[in-house]
Amino acid sequence: MNTFVPLPSWADLASAAVSACPTDKELAQPWLKDDNFVLWFSRSAWAMWTISEWWKASHDNQAPHVWLPDYFCSQSADLLRETGARLSFYPIGPNLEPHWADCRELLTQGPPPDLFFLVHYFGHALDGHAAAAFCQTSGALLVEDAAHVLTPANDIGAYGDFIFFSPHKLLPTPDGALLLIRNLDALPDAGKPTEFLSCKRAQPAWTWITKRSLQKFAPSWILRNRIQGMPGFDVDLGGAAREPDRDMSKTGRRLIARYATKLSGIAAQRKEAAKVWREYFSGAGDGSEPFFDLEEEGPAPYRFTLKCPDKSSASAHFTSLRQKGIAVETWPDLAPAVTADPNRHKTAMMLRDHLLFLPVHGSCTPNAFEDANN
Repeated sequence: MNTFVPLPSWADLASAAVSACPTDKELAQPWLKDDNFVLWFSRSAWAMWTISEWWKASHDNQAPHVWLPDYFCSQSADLLRETGARLSFYPIGPNLEPHWADCRELLTQGPPPDLFFLVHYFGHALDGHAAAAFCQTSGALLVEDAAHVLTPANDIGAYGDFIFFSPHKLLPTPDGALLLIRNLDALPDAGKPTEFLSCKRAQPAWTWITKRSLQKFAPSWILRNRIQGMPGFDVDLGGAAREPDRDMSKTGRRLIARYATKLSGIAAQRKEAAKVWREYFSGAGDGSEPFFDLEEEGPAPYRFTLKCPDKSSASAHFTSLRQKGIAVETWPDLAPAVTADPNRHKTAMMLRDHLLFLPVHGSCTPNAFEDANN
């Protein structure tokens, strides 16, 4: 089976229909390090929205100045924009870390950030200690974006005032994103604004269940044909429909609870799948290579990341894999403010053109690798 996302088993779907719903805190246990304040949403974009709305409520309805890395999906920031947040995009280096010299220079050119986002790309841990030090100097609160992270590892989540995860990106579930707030009582007070911090329970995700069931029934050739007909290498995927409703479904809640007992096995499965892709591309012969080594990749990679020497090589690999029906992806899109200033954001634009991403979830093995060799 070759799909972009993992598919639930029939037993998982049955469990999602009848099992009990855990509390927010119970469901968050695999991600908790301290006694954090816990909030669940359908998508992490709503966690970003909530952080900005909290800031406004704490600061006389003044929208925050938010610094995001320039290698950031523009569509993911749409809800943040709706809050009125003022977005600036700081340059990153070729290792995905913030380019700290540029960040310090930006401090001299305009207002400092109120919220500074550090993104742990693809399950790889960035330097949270350095980010916390920069935030202490600039007066910002640190937001750790761990949407690509299965569970905390390598100090991910150890420094942020806010940390969010997106289990729905790595598990067979229709939704589910977790926001953790550290030291809530120490943050600027807004009378503990519970109106936008509380979530109701959404209805079961019937559309998602139907779609995943059809994918499980579909023969491989249908899935291959669908992938072959998808947009090409140069097409940015921004501008799609807005995020789903804020609230997490009962289906998502029950499925995440079911997978919470299997996370170590899921992590090992992802690591093994990435190893297979690593071996597959070892003989590419055109200078393409894994972007991370085994340790940098982390214990549960979100995708296998392939770095190509140039755009033409990346496009050729992408086209070849898509023709075989392999679920290969590029970075979805970059913000207009980034693409409009290619000199400042040259690294982000290079990464958009040179990196490819391949699935490492359980539903893609071993057929995806067999297809790649045919």
